[in-house]
Amino acid sequence: MAKPDQSSRSTRSKSNGPSLISRTDSRLWRATNTTLKRILLIAAVIATLAATAFAVPPIREAILDYFLTDHDTYYGITFDPDEAADAPRELQTAYAPTWAPEGFELAIEDVSAAGSAFWYADAEDNWICFTQYLLPPDATNDDWFGINADESQRYARLVGEYRVEVIESRSVYFWIWTDNEYLYSLECSYGVSEETTEQVFHSIQPIDWP
Repeated sequence: MAKPDQSSRSTRSKSNGPSLISRTDSRLWRATNTTLKRILLIAAVIATLAATAFAVPPIREAILDYFLTDHDTYYGITFDPDEAADAPRELQTAYAPTWAPEGFELAIEDVSAAGSAFWYADAEDNWICFTQYLLPPDATNDDWFGINADESQRYARLVGEYRVEVIESRSVYFWIWTDNEYLYSLECSYGVSEETTEQVFHSIQPIDWP
């Protein structure tokens, strides 16, 4: 994943309407276990954070850490409230993958003040979903984000310069990381190899927005 660099930006379409990005209810997110359901969920939810966006804060100097909590059936994510207090409340720099495996087509693309989402799928129902999130105002409440923890394993690995939390289940790879301003996730169906997931990760670049 590259840092912002004007010379490396690619151009993507932008969303002027309500964003598809949302802090979805974790129970709903855990229940969406088919490609169709997940696409419909992303497309249906209005981004509540976009309505509460504030002025762009100054660049933060603190290192932002996130914490995964195991609630038996799902993992929740929280942040140190002091560190998260200065995080952007609207999107300043948008990111997107610039490479997808052969046979994958972009099915959903959304960029707005509330974040970004890009969903790729192939004819065999394999999919890749990259999402860029704003941090929630209540950094100690993990109800805003849920990752299925049923029959899953979790470990950390270094990918490039980022510490990535990896959660693997029987059907999904889930990668989570932060660049000290936003939270990112890269979710792939199990038909997508770990090597391919890493290639997509390394292709993520800043895009022109707004």
